[in-house]
Amino acid sequence: MIRVGICGATGYTGYELVKILQRHPETELVFATSEQYAGQKLSDVFPCPWDIALIPLETAPLTEVEAVFVCLPHGTSAPVVRQVWDAGVRVIDLSADFRLPQRETYERWYGQPHTVPELLPEAVYGLTELHREAIRNA
Repeated sequence: MIRVGICGATGYTGYELVKILQRHPETELVFATSEQYAGQKLSDVFPCPWDIALIPLETAPLTEVEAVFVCLPHGTSAPVVRQVWDAGVRVIDLSADFRLPQRETYERWYGQPHTVPELLPEAVYGLTELHREAIRNA
């Protein structure tokens, strides 16, 4: 079993990921964060069968998982990626914050400064058709 967490489980991407992971036979969802709905269950927020507790990021047990999916909007994802990275956990960012490898390109396309540009060289865009070998070692 691969133990994972989701940051931003009540947004569109996060909730879709919950649905995928709940069907996956080799993953265990250890935590799901939501700042807006912390203290509630996922089933309180969405009509779904999963009574997954929603917790704030600050209490997420990062050291108890092998990977964390960050499902936050661009611009807010990068600092969370930094926090997970600093905890020594693999991170899969589903936002746009690490999609473009150059800081200047990101800032031109998204109209805001990248808040963690030092991690850009470490990031691999997860499109297997283009970056299969780099993803394997990321």
